[in-house]
Amino acid sequence: FSIEAVEYIDGGDDQTADARAKYKNDFPRRTARRMTHLGMMVGLCLQKMSVEKGVPIVYASAFAESASLEKFIDSFPQASPALFQSSIHPSAVEQALIPGKQAIDRFYPITSDTNLSGKALETCFLMREESVVLVGGEERGTWLCEHDLASRESFAFGLNLKRGKGGIGCISIDRSKPVDCDYYVSFPSFAKAIKRRKAIQMPSFALDAWIRIDWQ
Repeated sequence: FSIEAVEYIDGGDDQTADARAKYKNDFPRRTARRMTHLGMMVGLCLQKMSVEKGVPIVYASAFAESASLEKFIDSFPQASPALFQSSIHPSAVEQALIPGKQAIDRFYPITSDTNLSGKALETCFLMREESVVLVGGEERGTWLCEHDLASRESFAFGLNLKRGKGGIGCISIDRSKPVDCDYYVSFPSFAKAIKRRKAIQMPSFALDAWIRIDWQ
């Protein structure tokens, strides 16, 4: 794949209310009120990459809407249906497409506790599509972090990919050496490598190969 566009958003220590204040001009007011922090960051990535209709979207997140999940759990025993809806794993991309009234065509949510970035990229290759968008990110939690059930940082990224060479970078398959089953890149480290346009490689067990990202 050639990398046609790349975006990275650092959510820092923002809470959802902080994010709404920061990004309020990027979304319709009524829409932003219902969006999560991760939903807004993913939405901005998709906006900036000008994703075309019909292009499949692969979405990667280990914990997704951590803050929303915490609020949903805290709402028991009167569980909130609205908080449940925004706490499910694929929520961020759905939120991002609603403002533009863009129907979800082919959408592939990916989650994992190890090698998440490698599994997301191998999904792009296995689909054999000419174009694909990979987005991902995390939303910082609070008390769930104590149980390793939430992310400790907020970020989102996006890659607009097309088959072939060129672009600002390249994602390729390398079968020149055996795949190391004990090696993987953490998801936050992968996102930061994207931000810094740093060369990186990760294993793909489905492809029995290494997946490499190189930049021009």
